Amino acid sequence: MFELLPGAGVVLPGRAGVLRFGLDERATGRALATLDDARAVPMLDATWARHGDVELTACSNEIDFEASEPTELLLRTVVLSRTRPASCGLGATPVVLDGIDLFGHPATDVQDALGRDLPPGLWLELPPHRGYLTAARLRVVGG
Repeated sequence: MFELLPGAGVVLPGRAGVLRFGLDERATGRALATLDDARAVPMLDATWARHGDVELTACSNEIDFEASEPTELLLRTVVLSRTRPASCGLGATPVVLDGIDLFGHPATDVQDALGRDLPPGLWLELPPHRGYLTAARLRVVGG
């Protein structure tokens, strides 16, 4: 199970801990290496892992090409995506926010349960027609 923590990051399945916003590339890679299928390349923006039927992508802050010294890439966004089409039914791996499995219920039910005001930094990808959510993006707000 993945659990979204708006403003903080994502609790990873099992005993992998929390993927916290602000982690550097090395710490992000170590956390994701505990998942089933992890692939890390030199850039944080290309670090991803798969667990069950969910793919996780870790993204950094924008690179400041104008800066006199390079800035360290820090985790600022996590995207959780289904590996199967939304039309295939509910997701097998829970992605939870406030006790609601975002991929385990029809998108309309999830929207009704969460209400109109999503937590800051959360974006949900709705299916083009009826079905289940296809992705959830959580990003750090401010800072």
